Amino acid sequence: MKYDDVVGMVTTSGVSDWQQIDGGRFFIYELGEYSSAEGRGVSVEYHHSLGVYRGDVGLRLAWGLEEDRDLQFEGMSFPDKQIWRCFADAFWQGALVARWRYLLVDGGRCSLPEVHQAYDGVEEHPGDPAKWTFRRAGRSSTVI
Repeated sequence: MKYDDVVGMVTTSGVSDWQQIDGGRFFIYELGEYSSAEGRGVSVEYHHSLGVYRGDVGLRLAWGLEEDRDLQFEGMSFPDKQIWRCFADAFWQGALVARWRYLLVDGGRCSLPEVHQAYDGVEEHPGDPAKWTFRRAGRSSTVI
């Protein structure tokens, strides 16, 4: 299986192509250490959801692992101001092969793909917002 084939199966699939498995802490990502007034301890970061691709059970998608929280973005306004950045990870036969970041907004009621600003280098004035493009999953579109 080629990398582009795996990514293509994930990005072109629909909800009905996946079997969600509930009720667990899937794919432990990191064990950490913390200290507080109450003492020291170990933290465990993990994905909270897992989907198995119905067409080939060698492909799994895990999501929910938090990267950042309490984020703010200009132009985003929701009734609940809480915004998290999370990971969605694609696993092929147990190996991590792709990772996407997404935003949980409005207190977790909506998921949005994260976009990144990147200067296209064509214009002379990079500070002008009209000169920026937004990139997502290898695609670009100019914001006017």
